[in-house]
Amino acid sequence: MKFNNLLVASLVIAAGAAGYYYSESTNSSAVTAPTSNAPSKELNKPANTSPNGSAKPVVGPAGEANNVEVTVNAGESIQAAVTAAKPGTTIRIMPGTYTETVYIDKDNIRLIGVIEQGKRATLDGLGKLNDAILYSGNNVVIENLRITRYKGNGIMGQAGNNFEIRNNIIVNTGIYGVFPQLGTNGVVEYNVISGIEDAAIYIGMSDNVHVAHNHVFDSVAGIEIENSRHAIVENNNVHNNTGGILAFVTPGLAI
Repeated sequence: MKFNNLLVASLVIAAGAAGYYYSESTNSSAVTAPTSNAPSKELNKPANTSPNGSAKPVVGPAGEANNVEVTVNAGESIQAAVTAAKPGTTIRIMPGTYTETVYIDKDNIRLIGVIEQGKRATLDGLGKLNDAILYSGNNVVIENLRITRYKGNGIMGQAGNNFEIRNNIIVNTGIYGVFPQLGTNGVVEYNVISGIEDAAIYIGMSDNVHVAHNHVFDSVAGIEIENSRHAIVENNNVHNNTGGILAFVTPGLAI
């Protein structure tokens, strides 16, 4: 991030502080803040979860799911399931630890972590892998995962439209936690993100993205909107970051 001058920096910091005050006073569905960078053991369930913690069907920008499902069990490869999947497939990921990078370069793929007795599917980069999930397809949904110890990014999108990134726990994933760019029509909601070296949530060069009900803390920047149009940022719990909620127009980049 680059601050062009002191006035911009002052305005951005003021906006971040105001955003945090507003979210603290109005966000009744925010999750409970952990006391450290370690992932929280218990989360207040967001409005779109069922009593056992699994996600209810949510119709968002990606549209409705179809009936094609495959299941990945602990010890198996998520990437192998994505590679074999046809567009329209829902991939259910069972609790366990998965050390890999997942590339989604096709449309209409849903990665849905299954939560059982509070345990999630965990993508663990072991401090060696660069990215957890990279997607370029349209209508991609990523839900209910725990992602940790990557060096680059937790979830990164490149020109994928109609995306949904929801109800994930992302801890210590390097430069960015959630990083969609060059996309249109997306939601980033109900995620818990901490310990990020740059921005926990970064929306770059995108259009019509809704960022809501996230809990973001202990990062350099909480939520950053750069060179994007029609972005809505509301009802987030953003605290203990160097900068809270930032908005930039950087010369030379697309808008």
